[in-house]
Amino acid sequence: MNVTAAILVLDYDMNPNQTSCHNVCRGLQSTIKYPVVRFADVPTAYVFLNSDMGSDDSIITEIKSILEREGMSKYEVQGVYGVYDIVLKLITDDAAALRSVITNKIRKITKVQSTLTMMVIEEQERPTVF
Repeated sequence: MNVTAAILVLDYDMNPNQTSCHNVCRGLQSTIKYPVVRFADVPTAYVFLNSDMGSDDSIITEIKSILEREGMSKYEVQGVYGVYDIVLKLITDDAAALRSVITNKIRKITKVQSTLTMMVIEEQERPTVF
């Protein structure tokens, strides 16, 4: 099996729409420039959910439905292995709406046993590179 290693170096002194990726592979170094997606200073939350056994799919479907009704289109929701059953990442322009949806809608889904919510410190956010 071939394994390729890559080291990502972000250069914040460059054009804010580009960053530098130094790909080090078997001694070969090249620099590639590509656009960076930024979500700076945007309220973001990660919600970890524990659910009833076998209810992950229905909860994920319900979360998607709630977020569509609330007009929140920037999210990721996935079932995971480990201590939690579902991970949700929410990004929105309105911190109050974000807190309200988590507290009043998602946490009240019938088969959700518990949640852990982590709000991102907006001043420490870094660009997301795709």
